[in-house]
Amino acid sequence: MVFVIQHTQSREQLATQLKLDELIRALPQADDHLVHVEEGSDDELRELEKRQVDHHVAVRDDEFPR
Repeated sequence: MVFVIQHTQSREQLATQLKLDELIRALPQADDHLVHVEEGSDDELRELEKRQVDHHVAVRDDEFPR
């Protein structure tokens, strides 16, 4: 039973990932480096996370200057 549940969750996760990848590809301003990011190394994931955080901080600072 556990195997069946894990298989179903894996299928759903793959389907969701494929949909998200398609959305990323469809948006011209999207960073296509994020497609298949789950296959990247831990260092690559940390670097991408840092870039995302830095971007959000910069946007917030632009909208709400201190």
